[in-house]
Amino acid sequence: HSPENGVARQPGMTGQVKEELLTRLGEFGLFWADQAIDILPGLLKANEFIESPTAFAYMDPTGQWHSLNLPAGSLAFTLAQIPFVYFRRDRAELAIRVYMSDGEVRHVAEGRLPPELFADLCQRNNRILRIEVDFPIDSLLVTE
Repeated sequence: HSPENGVARQPGMTGQVKEELLTRLGEFGLFWADQAIDILPGLLKANEFIESPTAFAYMDPTGQWHSLNLPAGSLAFTLAQIPFVYFRRDRAELAIRVYMSDGEVRHVAEGRLPPELFADLCQRNNRILRIEVDFPIDSLLVTE
């Protein structure tokens, strides 16, 4: 895959990079099914949550840069340029909050982003500002 001028260029992600990205999303507990996303604890490690407050910079779907202040006991990443912020909590159940651009906060039941929110995420239509997930501490893997 070289352009006409003959300068070699990387054609795209290698299979290993793609595999690692998919594996990492699985570790974050994100699984696609029936045009929805299930958020399930299980492979997330307790030591991946930050120990002290920090800022998380990201670019939204419109190309604007933002910064979120993350407290200790959280972690953040983006999917389709939407920040997912995970919190380590002393609670019994997983809790998901979806912050919409119109100011609404949707509470998602049973750990599944439904098809309409999945579509908003995939379309990058800027309707979703961020997704926050509370993970019960006892659902996290403990590593040394």
